[in-house]
Amino acid sequence: MYAINVEQKDAKVLEKKGAHKVVVKYLIDRTDGAQKFFLRHYTVESGGYTPLNRDPYEHQVYILEGRRLARVGD
Repeated sequence: MYAINVEQKDAKVLEKKGAHKVVVKYLIDRTDGAQKFFLRHYTVESGGYTPLNRDPYEHQVYILEGRRLARVGD
Protein backbone atom coordinates (compact mmCIF):
# COMPACT_ATOMS: atom_id res chain seq x y z
CA MET A 1 0.00 0.00 0.00
CA TYR A 2 1.16 3.50 -0.81
CA ALA A 3 0.14 6.40 1.45
CA ILE A 4 0.88 10.07 0.92
CA ASN A 5 0.04 13.23 2.84
CA VAL A 6 -0.78 15.99 0.37
CA GLU A 7 0.39 18.60 2.90
CA GLN A 8 3.91 17.14 2.80
CA LYS A 9 4.34 17.64 -0.94
CA ASP A 10 5.78 20.82 -2.43
CA ALA A 11 3.51 22.93 -4.63
CA LYS A 12 4.90 24.08 -7.97
CA VAL A 13 3.52 26.60 -10.43
CA LEU A 14 2.02 24.65 -13.34
CA GLU A 15 4.29 25.68 -16.19
CA LYS A 16 2.14 24.41 -19.02
CA LYS A 17 1.11 26.51 -22.01
CA GLY A 18 -2.43 27.72 -21.44
CA ALA A 19 -2.35 27.43 -17.65
CA HIS A 20 -2.96 30.52 -15.54
CA LYS A 21 -2.87 30.86 -11.74
CA VAL A 22 -2.50 27.11 -11.13
CA VAL A 23 -0.21 25.24 -8.73
CA VAL A 24 0.23 21.47 -8.72
CA LYS A 25 1.45 18.85 -6.27
CA TYR A 26 2.60 15.58 -7.84
CA LEU A 27 1.33 12.89 -5.46
CA ILE A 28 2.00 9.76 -7.51
CA ASP A 29 4.22 9.80 -10.60
CA ARG A 30 7.13 8.01 -12.28
CA THR A 31 9.47 8.93 -9.40
CA ASP A 32 7.29 6.67 -7.22
CA GLY A 33 7.49 3.84 -9.75
CA ALA A 34 4.10 4.52 -11.35
CA GLN A 35 3.86 3.53 -15.01
CA LYS A 36 0.16 3.92 -15.86
CA PHE A 37 -1.47 5.80 -12.99
CA PHE A 38 -0.62 9.31 -11.88
CA LEU A 39 -2.23 11.42 -9.17
CA ARG A 40 -1.96 15.18 -9.04
CA HIS A 41 -3.44 17.79 -6.73
CA TYR A 42 -4.20 21.08 -8.50
CA THR A 43 -5.11 24.37 -6.88
CA VAL A 44 -6.69 26.82 -9.31
CA GLU A 45 -6.88 30.34 -7.93
CA SER A 46 -9.83 32.63 -8.65
CA GLY A 47 -9.61 33.68 -12.29
CA GLY A 48 -7.24 30.82 -13.07
CA TYR A 49 -7.63 28.00 -15.58
CA THR A 50 -5.96 24.97 -17.09
CA PRO A 51 -5.56 24.34 -20.83
CA LEU A 52 -7.80 22.00 -22.82
CA ASN A 53 -6.23 18.54 -23.07
CA ARG A 54 -6.70 15.81 -25.64
CA ASP A 55 -4.93 12.78 -24.25
CA PRO A 56 -5.33 9.12 -25.27
CA TYR A 57 -6.04 8.08 -21.69
CA GLU A 58 -8.76 8.62 -19.10
CA HIS A 59 -8.85 11.45 -16.59
CA GLN A 60 -10.57 11.63 -13.25
CA VAL A 61 -11.45 14.95 -11.65
CA TYR A 62 -12.40 15.27 -7.99
CA ILE A 63 -13.23 18.77 -6.79
CA LEU A 64 -12.50 19.27 -3.11
CA GLU A 65 -13.74 22.85 -2.80
CA GLY A 66 -15.30 25.51 -5.00
CA ARG A 67 -16.76 25.18 -8.48
CA ARG A 68 -15.25 24.39 -11.83
CA LEU A 69 -16.46 24.33 -15.43
CA ALA A 70 -15.18 21.24 -17.27
CA ARG A 71 -15.44 20.44 -20.95
CA VAL A 72 -15.82 16.72 -21.69
CA GLY A 73 -15.66 15.00 -25.08
CA ASP A 74 -15.05 16.53 -28.47
